[in-house]
Amino acid sequence: MLLGFSSALLIGITEGLMYLLVTLGFFMTLKVWNFFNVWHVSVVTLAAYLTYHFYYILHLPLTFSIILSILVVIGIGLLIAKYLYHPLQGSSFTQMILSLGLVFATQATLEMIFGSNPVPYNSPLPAVNFLGVSLTSVLISILSLVLAGSLWYFLRKTRRGRIVYSFSDNPLLAEFRGRNPETIFIYTWTISLILAALAGIFSGWSLTLVPTMGWQLIIIVFSITLLGFTRLEGIVVSSLVIGISMSLGVYFLLPSSYKLAIPLTILIIVYIVRKYR
Repeated sequence: MLLGFSSALLIGITEGLMYLLVTLGFFMTLKVWNFFNVWHVSVVTLAAYLTYHFYYILHLPLTFSIILSILVVIGIGLLIAKYLYHPLQGSSFTQMILSLGLVFATQATLEMIFGSNPVPYNSPLPAVNFLGVSLTSVLISILSLVLAGSLWYFLRKTRRGRIVYSFSDNPLLAEFRGRNPETIFIYTWTISLILAALAGIFSGWSLTLVPTMGWQLIIIVFSITLLGFTRLEGIVVSSLVIGISMSLGVYFLLPSSYKLAIPLTILIIVYIVRKYR
């Protein structure tokens, strides 16, 4: 019993940190541009498929495949951000509707190229487990914490990061002080896309890689973001809360097929509490 609980707890922590990795890029666009970029989860999926294609199909070196996938994601993402999102700046609802359309378009494109069945996107690391936690999960957890810490340091301790952060707090004041919105736009989206690409490349090793993978993540990402009150420190904590809740919920109560009901329930509760408190 104790061993099973310890295993579920460890799995919950590592899964929570994996979800943190997926949420970081979403947090950037929400924090700075104040809109729910639902397409973020499709970027995560796209990056995983690109790495799968470069590494497993074309047999390119892993490091080169990862770098190439990130560059392709940045290229596609900046074009979409500049020519589709940017003209709609100031209309968060319209941007969100557009992002939903991009989710369907990305999913349809991936299904057309790779099919709708899962692809064998397996981790290249040795299959070593401790209490149900794989070496891959440990790597993802470490990467997630390093990226979260790096993002916090960039936003709070560097000059460019403080410019981005000040823009998110008061765009008009930031522009009055000479901050260039176009520069901030490029910084924000580039960072968000890199984070999304890394999330897809590495978390895809622990998830089932299908074109609809993004839909499985969006509820979790929304729950983590709202529970964390859209603050980076809060998102780190809420990702652990979500991950542990899902793992322990399956261990004590629910079949694994109902796992997503846990973050959905938390999302509804948080929304109601924040609306009526």
